[in-house]
Amino acid sequence: MGALGPSAAAAFICAVCLVSILYVNSANDNLKENNRWQTLTREEGAYPDIKQHMAAKNPAPLTGTTGQRARELASIYRQEGKQEEAAAIYRLLWLSAPPGYSRDFAADARDLASLYTDMGAFSSAVASYQKILQYDQNWLPANDPRIACDLNNLGQCYYTAGCAAAEPGLRRKYLTWAGEQFAAAQKLAPKDASASREIIKLNRALLALDMEKSK
Repeated sequence: MGALGPSAAAAFICAVCLVSILYVNSANDNLKENNRWQTLTREEGAYPDIKQHMAAKNPAPLTGTTGQRARELASIYRQEGKQEEAAAIYRLLWLSAPPGYSRDFAADARDLASLYTDMGAFSSAVASYQKILQYDQNWLPANDPRIACDLNNLGQCYYTAGCAAAEPGLRRKYLTWAGEQFAAAQKLAPKDASASREIIKLNRALLALDMEKSK
């Protein structure tokens, strides 16, 4: 499935009920303190080394301090709407993961997958979330809560793709796949992690409403 245009993708993303929005009141001075985003140097000019690195024909892996600075620049690009530039960094970060299990690998891959979703490139987003799930299943215990999170994320991506699908049959198919992931996630979610379980339950309830409408 091809990517939607920027305006169409934005409209679909705004319409999706599963997207959680954290609103911070700018009038509250206490909330402004120690804000991670405000500690970043937002000007691109502060990262000439990373820009030069990415401009190379075959850029070397992004590791250590260079990798962290690259993540900061990718965040700035993303906030500025420079999605392709951000995606290029996240892809290289993903490919730069060391052998063995790496938390950075999963985190960078999730950033890339969510960026693909923002761009309306749902087929790429789904493929990325599937790879994250497979990666964690290969390295983590079967009952690890991170796997439940991966399943929920994949379900949300399917749900978003379903909402964006104009053809009823395709929409129904995506929503069905979303339901399968949410059900699997709920089975794995720790019983003591009430917030996680409640989010998954809410996602399933919202999905049920959309499934009913799509009949």
